[in-house]
Amino acid sequence: MEITNVQTSIYKNLRDYLTENSQYKPYVSTRIVENKNPLVVFEETRNEILERTTDYNNRTRIINYTINIFADDKDEATSPTICRELAELVSNVMEDYYHATGGVIGNLPRYNDTSNTYQIQMRYTLKYIPSKAKLY
Repeated sequence: MEITNVQTSIYKNLRDYLTENSQYKPYVSTRIVENKNPLVVFEETRNEILERTTDYNNRTRIINYTINIFADDKDEATSPTICRELAELVSNVMEDYYHATGGVIGNLPRYNDTSNTYQIQMRYTLKYIPSKAKLY
């Protein structure tokens, strides 16, 4: 798996898992999309060499992902309830499947003063060895 394909692979698995397992049917994207609710935005925020062997053949990369979850109240569910369910599902994928370290780093009750939108921000870290296609 090339370094640019790691993000695509994780994104697709996360998108598929969330859309199949959430009762709120979130829109999952790699960028903010207006008028989508709830919205989960998956971004790679760091992908750099952490260490390498002396012959430079085996490099270990550190990769960070930031996942922002946005939701408004929907039917009987409050926006914090929707965000928390989605955060739990994100955790299932990132922690249980990929064994990433991280989790929720912020609950932001209103990112837009004109709405009741709630936001949870999550951040995860993985290591990747491209020459061995090993992600851990």
